[in-house]
Amino acid sequence: MLKTDKMRTAKKARFYTTKRLGNTYFAITTDFLDNYLPTEAELEKCKVTGLTNFFELYDDDGHKYYSGFANWDLMAENGMDEFTILDIATGYAGCTYMMAENKEGRMEMV
Repeated sequence: MLKTDKMRTAKKARFYTTKRLGNTYFAITTDFLDNYLPTEAELEKCKVTGLTNFFELYDDDGHKYYSGFANWDLMAENGMDEFTILDIATGYAGCTYMMAENKEGRMEMV
């Protein structure tokens, strides 16, 4: 299972990994509620760990709460999908939908 640290506990990017394998599946890099932007080192860590799929999390009023990067292929190989991220964001911040960058570079609702 993923570590489920509260999404707003620290002013830094949050990287979600498995305890058993240590794989990093996704990272919340930007917190629009606390006006947190990722550092260059955090963005580099995303690239190095294969987190290349961009996503954004919103509430039902259309307010953007978070954005970050994921590795959809690694998540799929381990029985997860985009809704894994949305489920965590819903539980901690009330996010109700997610937009993800498609292969053409356009954002679409998941």
